[in-house]
Amino acid sequence: MTTQKQVKAGIESARKSLTLFRSQTKGTIESARKSLTFFCSQLKGAIESARKSLTLFRSQLKGAIGRMLICKEVRHALLLGSGLLFLPVISSSAAEKPTAPEILKGARFNQSSQHRVLRGQLRTGGEKIPFRLVLNGPEIRYEFSDPSQILVLKMGEQSSRFEEVTKEGSEQVKTGRFDDFVRNSDVTYEDLALRFLYWKDAKIIGDDTIAGISYYKLELHPDGSPSQYGTVRAWIGKRSGALAQAESYGRNGILAAKFTVTSIRPLSDGAYIFKQMRIERMSGGKAKDSTPTYLEIMGELKAQ
Repeated sequence: MTTQKQVKAGIESARKSLTLFRSQTKGTIESARKSLTFFCSQLKGAIESARKSLTLFRSQLKGAIGRMLICKEVRHALLLGSGLLFLPVISSSAAEKPTAPEILKGARFNQSSQHRVLRGQLRTGGEKIPFRLVLNGPEIRYEFSDPSQILVLKMGEQSSRFEEVTKEGSEQVKTGRFDDFVRNSDVTYEDLALRFLYWKDAKIIGDDTIAGISYYKLELHPDGSPSQYGTVRAWIGKRSGALAQAESYGRNGILAAKFTVTSIRPLSDGAYIFKQMRIERMSGGKAKDSTPTYLEIMGELKAQ
């Protein structure tokens, strides 16, 4: 009898222990479920917050990249042969593709805000020809020495005038001298005159990308104007309206000259200008010799 009672008591004790264990386990599971539900809720909130932050970051990054591209184009906004920055004045809305005349108008932007004096040189082989580049609004002066020579480009809305200053006064450079070389370099008087920016016969022939920047590619013809060139192709930035590159072709359609900016430099007021531009004369569409001319800007001078 005693043994039976002990067994019965043991079974009852085990039953109670199992009931207690089940109760405790149920409470633990419920607690774990509530904790998991709370964790999932917090995780969902964190994911939603991260998604919103990522969306905002993408929006800010997109805007920053857009500003960087514009800035990069402005830095490439170099007026070939003069060292000025082109600024956009294209009047068409961003949704409309501008016409060739509108693009050229942007490239002929009135330089009234540019007032500075720069020190530069033309370098061909081992020969260096120093000059002062004086920017006074729409007037650009090239001042050479030994022997003295002053060339002045006056840019207007509809036309430009290229003059040489002598002891007798200023005289317009005759068209017969357009294909003469300046100071025995690869730069001609017509190259410095930038007359192609005013040619009426102009059209967009395509798009191009240089160093990650999108450009309109224009083809220009002298439409009866005296010129050694029959065609000039110009690359002008879509965002900035800036002229970045040019190729000049002879009347026979063969490449005669190529202008390539190889490096840029900052100025004291934060503007940018080319540091070095390579100018190559071509023969039969290929480089004429192994010594192209480099037009280099060495630094700024104090205006006198």
